[in-house]
Amino acid sequence: MCSSDLPLWTAGASNYFTSAFLDDLPDAAIDTFAAAHQRSAGLPATCELHIHQLGGAAGRVDQAATAFSQRTPPYVINCIARTPSPDGFAAATSWAREARDQMAGYGAGRMYVNFTGDGDAARSRAAYPPEVYERLAKVKAHYDPDNMFRFNQNIEPAAGR
Repeated sequence: MCSSDLPLWTAGASNYFTSAFLDDLPDAAIDTFAAAHQRSAGLPATCELHIHQLGGAAGRVDQAATAFSQRTPPYVINCIARTPSPDGFAAATSWAREARDQMAGYGAGRMYVNFTGDGDAARSRAAYPPEVYERLAKVKAHYDPDNMFRFNQNIEPAAGR
């Protein structure tokens, strides 16, 4: 069977995604990215690093027009770690976080909300500029004041409802 006939995302696999928006992609960033990729070689995991160029039509939308407001950085990196079972997953996620943290220095410390990896409050806040996060917290307070929908990348309802 050809490997392209096998499913990429198999049931029972452990998967981790994390990201960082980049303001620039100088040679030093490329070197950092390549070194991170080389460090993944010894892991019992499938590790991927992606660089996505942003801009175009998405970059022309006003940042205040939608919840997705990271429209000015020209690049986003996505660090992916996947193991077929929980074995080796901790080392793979550690690798992905380290790659993200090293690359985040080439941006403002923000990340793509769907690739935050960890659903903690700090990562959820890092996915939005402060004014956008506060606007979303007010919306959450109006529609979900008891924070029923609090899993994954949670936005806490604004205080004072």
